[in-house]
Amino acid sequence: MKLQSLSLASGLLVVLAVGCASDPNKQVQSAEANLTSEQRQAQVDQSQLEQNQADERAKKGEQGPPNQAELDRRQETKQAEIKAGATTNISDAKKDVVDAHAGMAQERRNFDAKVQERLDKADAKEKELNVKSKKLDPKKTTAYGSNHTRFAQVRSDVATRARELKATNDNGWSTGKGDLEKQLDAMESALDQMSKGL
Repeated sequence: MKLQSLSLASGLLVVLAVGCASDPNKQVQSAEANLTSEQRQAQVDQSQLEQNQADERAKKGEQGPPNQAELDRRQETKQAEIKAGATTNISDAKKDVVDAHAGMAQERRNFDAKVQERLDKADAKEKELNVKSKKLDPKKTTAYGSNHTRFAQVRSDVATRARELKATNDNGWSTGKGDLEKQLDAMESALDQMSKGL
């Protein structure tokens, strides 16, 4: 029964790990769930062992002190084995949680750098287009001005959202990341619209 539940739990963890390989937040949640599962399993194993040992002591109690000493030794050995296994499993699960959090932090740093790079490129392109716009006739200057206003508004929204995303917890970050990527695309689209009239 115990082996069957462990293989079922292992299978579930493999499915979770494959399903969340691309989302660091899901990896964190999976690792934390695994740690909780390991801690609960250790408690269940300990309770079962204590109950089995109590039952065994009750059955063997009639056989006298020499057999009782042997029974106590075997039970202490078994208890040490159970505790060592549980400690190892919990320690491995804690390490997985730490690794998952580190992966999430790295993902966030990488995304922040990518956002900043896209903002810097957009700012450089805007300056270039502003220089070119000085040579436009009045009709094109008006069209350029409205496109520039739209770009400036979207650019401001992107910068605000990027700052907010840095302060967001890991659960909200994954959703916010997708929203910010869409806003970055809209900003770049507005920038392309500015360049069409030149």
